[in-house]
Amino acid sequence: MSTLQINIEDKLRLEIEAQAKALNLDVETLVKKALSDYFYLRRVDNLRRRLNKKAKALGYKSEEDIFESVS
Repeated sequence: MSTLQINIEDKLRLEIEAQAKALNLDVETLVKKALSDYFYLRRVDNLRRRLNKKAKALGYKSEEDIFESVS
């Protein structure tokens, strides 16, 4: 495991600490989870964009059209 050191504004540090406390997590765990969730959502968003391009090429105009087609 590696160590990463970053500089953040005091306001953000206080928000991280408050959220960690509210969630009953330590700051390190919260930051790891936040980063993991961020990268997961980026992958999902990229996949959605790629699939939307393919769907439009097949004649679908929106995600609703796709949903209606498979429902």
